[in-house]
This record gives sequence, structure tokens and C-alpha cells, in this order.
Amino acid sequence: MELPSGSESSEAAPSVGVPVPPSAMRSADEAGAEAFVRHYFALVNYAQATGDLEPLRAVSGAECSGCQAGVQWLEKVARKGWTIKGGSYGTRSETAVALSTAGRFRVSFTLSSPGQKVLGPAGEVLKRYEGGSAEAVMRVRVSAGVWTVLFWETL
Repeated sequence: MELPSGSESSEAAPSVGVPVPPSAMRSADEAGAEAFVRHYFALVNYAQATGDLEPLRAVSGAECSGCQAGVQWLEKVARKGWTIKGGSYGTRSETAVALSTAGRFRVSFTLSSPGQKVLGPAGEVLKRYEGGSAEAVMRVRVSAGVWTVLFWETL
């Protein structure tokens, strides 16, 4: 299943604040890793609603090709004056396992994706994405209280 990323233009964006990291992210353990995955997708939803990519960039590791591709797509959407209409991403059944390297975790989860449309500047439909869900996995790291995505993919 192909999962889209995107950004709505700030003109159509609702007044939305940057998602606040949940208190569970203060723990450098499995619960913190699971909370971070939920927070990451809250940041994706925020970026789509506002066009503000900085909070998402801040938690997307340079080595995370999936993260970087998503951010580049959001930049393209904004640069071309496109918008994305549709709902928000969500996760469920997050399960983290600590890896052998301190502060690193593998988190398995189910990612739900809304149906979305990419609209051109004149409102024409450029692409449609069907909603659905997919199993996914992320590798994340926490260092000095800062969480970062190192890798993610849908299975």
C-alpha cells in the first residue's frame, strides 16, 4: 500500500498548534519509544495542515530515507502551490523492543491512512490515495532526551 505524505497550503490551514510531546517521551524506554511514534505522526498531520515542516524535520534523522522522502514531498507540494485534502494519519498497537545499542528501539505498529487527494493550484485533482492501514516498523533513537527516527517503512 502506498502511503502519501503532503502539505496543505497555509491559506487553507486551520489554526493548529505544534503538537506537544507527550510526557511518556521523557522516558528513554519502550513506553517512550511508543509515545514518540505516535508523536511523529502527529507532526506529520501538523505539517500537512499548516505547511510548517520544521518540527517534522527536527525528528527525522538524516539517515531515514523514508522520512527524508516525505519531507521532500511536502516541500514539493508547497513549492508548486498544491494542497492535500483528506484526514489525519493514526497509529495503533505500538510495540517497542529495545535494541542492543543503548537508546535505540524497534517499534512495530499499524498505520492508518486516510483517503486523500492532491489538488493543483486551480483545484484540479492531480492524484488520489485510498485510505487503509498497513503494518509498519520504525527504528528510533533517544539521546539526551531527544528522539529521532532512524528508519521507517510499511511492510
